[in-house]
Amino acid sequence: MERTILPILLLSLLLFLVSCSVKYTGFKQDSFSVSYPEWAASQDKGNDLVSVQKGACKVDIGIQDSKFDPSSLKIAVDISIIPALRRAGLSVDIDKLEGNEAILTLTGANAYGRQKYIACDNKLYKVSSACSKNDPIIDAVINSAKCSV
Repeated sequence: MERTILPILLLSLLLFLVSCSVKYTGFKQDSFSVSYPEWAASQDKGNDLVSVQKGACKVDIGIQDSKFDPSSLKIAVDISIIPALRRAGLSVDIDKLEGNEAILTLTGANAYGRQKYIACDNKLYKVSSACSKNDPIIDAVINSAKCSV
């Protein structure tokens, strides 16, 4: 039994060290800010302000709605955002939906991710972080997104 525990502990330590070695940079617009990995820019940026990717992990930062009333967040999530994600074949769980932010966990056939919708300066920002499996980078990006007053 001791022989199986040591390799598992070493693998866990290696994964922790690799995830900690990721360098982050910041994005700021008005009172909105978020940190994201210093990876190569994605080829298909679309309408996003920032889109970076490394291997099976990708981070996108964009504006979902440029003229948004923060009091409409729950309605937007329930009526527009979640149905669109489900039509795309994703399973959606609401982690948080209060105040000016909503956090969703998304799972698909070969993907795991989280999205944070945050209302700042009458805009609705969307921060999306996903990998082929759960990765500490996902939470690091999502938890860094904030709107300072």
